[in-house]
Amino acid sequence: MALDESIKVPLPRQGIVRYKSGDVVYAYYITRIYRNKKGKPTNDRVSIGKIDNETGMLIPNKNYYEIYAKETPIKDNDIESIKSCGVTFLIDGQFRETGLYDVLKRKFPQNAHKIIALAEYMLCEGNVMSYYEDWYDEVYPHNGTKLSSPEISRVFQSIDYKSRMDFFKTWIYARKQHEYIVYDVTSISSYSRGIESLECGYNRDKESLPQLNFAMYYGQESMLPLYYCVYPGSVPDKTHLTYMLRDNELIGCKNVKYVLDRGFFCSDNLKYMTEAGARFIISIPNSSTFAKELIDKHRSEIVNRSECRLGKDLPYVKSVIKEDFGIRFKAHIYYSPSKAADEENLLFEDIEKCENALRQMSEPPSRTLRYDRYFKINHKKGGGIGFIRDTEKINAIISRLGFFIIVETDFEASSYDILMTYRRRDVVEKSFDELKNELDMKRIHCHNNQTTEGKMFVAFIALIMRSWIQNKLKEYMSINSISFTNILKELRKIKYVNTKDGRKLLSPITKKQRDIMNTCGISTDDLQAWLTKLSV
Repeated sequence: MALDESIKVPLPRQGIVRYKSGDVVYAYYITRIYRNKKGKPTNDRVSIGKIDNETGMLIPNKNYYEIYAKETPIKDNDIESIKSCGVTFLIDGQFRETGLYDVLKRKFPQNAHKIIALAEYMLCEGNVMSYYEDWYDEVYPHNGTKLSSPEISRVFQSIDYKSRMDFFKTWIYARKQHEYIVYDVTSISSYSRGIESLECGYNRDKESLPQLNFAMYYGQESMLPLYYCVYPGSVPDKTHLTYMLRDNELIGCKNVKYVLDRGFFCSDNLKYMTEAGARFIISIPNSSTFAKELIDKHRSEIVNRSECRLGKDLPYVKSVIKEDFGIRFKAHIYYSPSKAADEENLLFEDIEKCENALRQMSEPPSRTLRYDRYFKINHKKGGGIGFIRDTEKINAIISRLGFFIIVETDFEASSYDILMTYRRRDVVEKSFDELKNELDMKRIHCHNNQTTEGKMFVAFIALIMRSWIQNKLKEYMSINSISFTNILKELRKIKYVNTKDGRKLLSPITKKQRDIMNTCGISTDDLQAWLTKLSV
């Protein structure tokens, strides 16, 4: 039977070989790979059609449908559409398992399905929403939701402040109440001029662009994003912490235990958190007077003292109860010999670099360049400068290398537990990286406040889903050396043929695809049952 050249389908990405005969390239599906009697690798294969020269797509024959639709025979002109369904099937199921589906249905009754479909799109494709319609043509989205660019903008604009806060109040209530919450901030840049929060400030990506700041709560045990807030890019991180604490009343976040890095350290924040009834773990900058005095006082009681050793590859530590900054807390003073050695090498590299620069100078450098932290510098009468190393200052710096201090108001946890809890704060940094790079939110492609706020909310929903699915697949991904992005690509290969008489014919499921679904607690039977309910 001649091929119907009006029908073209995407060329399968794996398991095929191509053979050229004259000007025609034929595609063959490999049914078996083995070694022949001479031990050489070979395979059995069957033709599935020919490749269209102009588009590179496959013009399928009956074998294609037998292999990829699992039914025989269907006529070529019976096909209504061919769509990918595996990736959205998995995400749909996980939406319901997290409880997000029910929360969104209650808080956004008119647009819940659209928000979920857009979150699925962002999870798979990023944040350039103008490609949503092209994606819809290839993939079955949540609830078969088809949206134009103007409709997407209207969905974003409908996600107002009250609805968002109502959502957070319900979502954060479901968190593990005893877990530590990691709090951190990242910046997101934009070329737009219509977003009020875009202001110049400390840009973490080293870009000379206005930005908005994105602050987030992340559950350290649940490993899920819990809450976020967007605020002007010029506001310092440590200044905004008090406003996040005030939001706790609005979202019903009680009995909070925070983990924060040293960028949030200041006496006002420590006092405010304590007065607000929150407990915290926070690192103290070694440059602070408090840290220097604490290290100098207890150095001899910690360095190489067997009673202070935590264990193999772990630092030495001494904890002391302090009353300072208007509060009572416990300070854990850690010392790592390997950290001290690394920091000493970097210190003398910096000293030698500054020394070489001073030799080239004819006038004393500006004090703002801080050469005086290592050197005594003077102006020679005949011109030029003289300098010598300030050994007293350098020795003082060396004496504090390898130390780091963590203060906390838990009081019940051990120095080991506090260290491990603090080290796990990087979960939020990884989540920010995924938000900006994997979900493509490094730039905001919006032009007004309402659309931006709504889009950030949908991105946050997508981030929750990414975290949830990654948590389930973490061990599988590690054992099989496969990235989350490739997991999504693998599932996207699962397709179905929608016939004009209403049948939905599922393509064969590979072992890898089945293993991924099983790891997430779903089966091919679940997929088949879901498929029969699809509207298109």
